[in-house]
Amino acid sequence: MRTCSEHKMQVSVTDNTPKLHEFPESIIDEIFNKLENAKYIATARCVCKCFNEASKRIRSVRFICLDKYHESIRYGLRLSSPKISQSSPSARAQASRGKQVVTQAINSDVEGLDSGGKHEPSTSTTGGTQIQHLERKPSVDRIEGDSHSISKGESSTAVAETTQSFSSDEEGSSSDDERPVFIFRNVVERFLEKQKLVQLRLEIEGKLQSKYVSEAERRRTDFWLSDPMHLTRWVPNVKDTLQHLCIVDYGQQAIMRRSSILEILSKNCKKLKTLDLRNMFIDSSGLEDMPALTSITLRCVKELLYGASSFDTLTKLVAMNPSLNKLFLDIPCMTLGGDGKWLGVLPGVPLFLPNFKQLLLCERLGVLNIGPGLWHSMEVNLETMLAVKNWPSFKRLILHMIPGNLDACTAILRTLLKPTLTSLELYIHTSSPVSYDAIVSQVSGITSNFDRSFSFKPLVWTKCLNFSCFSL
Repeated sequence: MRTCSEHKMQVSVTDNTPKLHEFPESIIDEIFNKLENAKYIATARCVCKCFNEASKRIRSVRFICLDKYHESIRYGLRLSSPKISQSSPSARAQASRGKQVVTQAINSDVEGLDSGGKHEPSTSTTGGTQIQHLERKPSVDRIEGDSHSISKGESSTAVAETTQSFSSDEEGSSSDDERPVFIFRNVVERFLEKQKLVQLRLEIEGKLQSKYVSEAERRRTDFWLSDPMHLTRWVPNVKDTLQHLCIVDYGQQAIMRRSSILEILSKNCKKLKTLDLRNMFIDSSGLEDMPALTSITLRCVKELLYGASSFDTLTKLVAMNPSLNKLFLDIPCMTLGGDGKWLGVLPGVPLFLPNFKQLLLCERLGVLNIGPGLWHSMEVNLETMLAVKNWPSFKRLILHMIPGNLDACTAILRTLLKPTLTSLELYIHTSSPVSYDAIVSQVSGITSNFDRSFSFKPLVWTKCLNFSCFSL
């Protein structure tokens, strides 16, 4: 009987796969440029040293504060209300546990950016609706929540979804024992300490912008992104490289207090080329020359809204921008309820008309958008309005109105509606004293002899003004 001996074959397998640290720097950078969420960037940079170094070379970052974080922190504050502190021990214990859960959930989303330690990927949902054109309540100061990403440039966008924890508050916040400070701002400051960014976008999510809030919420400052103190903590860090900046502020708070953001940027960011500021009350004094600036966009900015009643502001705006193609003018004097119902005119707001003759300097003005407050001022100052004989030959007119007097409205419409007009968009408020049908009938009569290509779109509005013309 033959015995067959088994021979074992030993195979040596050599792994030729390159290690992470062996990849070229350009490939590592490309990997990071594909990451769109700052939580993922924070996680990735903990993998190895080369990833950590790559995270410092990101050239474009986008931070978004989501509505769910606002809900979480406000829920936490309610847990520590006096009613709970006076309740039974079991209720207080339950509130404490709930607060701990909220805090842990919040911190899990921001840990990777707020500190340099290890960060575990979060399983929480990061999505949220983005709304372009929203308004501030109770007045018709428009608040924008545009969610368009910044222009594609040196790298892709990183999104930081952050919120706040329980600590001391800043000026203007509530006087509760446990006052919040907004961690989002701390995250931004820490992230930008050593970054050499070219493009930066900071924004409050549109869903949060659109919510009706109480007067107490407006008195807070914890979501105020254009807070001068906050700006001075991070702007100097990027002053040598920043070329494109967009800040979509939380209008509910920002519109209540002036910001010297333009002064701070003009003194620091001399390489800034494009600037997009939204939902702010801007103090335009103390500005320095910005030699590289080629584009500045101010959307729903209170300085411009008040500019409608300030000859100096409008004069300076037109004189420095004679090539303006689109212009929105309004006076923030109309009050709306939470359901959009018109509640009347705010007292104490100047209702002087702007110097419309200055618009003749805008030789390229093609679109004029008039807000409901300015329309009301036109009705109040009818004689002054009718005395304006010369108007720019704009082609598109957009009127938002809460008409109060049919005869006055008709007279103003006859002044504004000229045969050279090619498009009229008329937005009549649903709770106007003068009916929709009455206004439309007058417009139809005035424009009956206009060219057949003339476009007339009569519409209604309740809460939101239409700013889509500025998105084209």
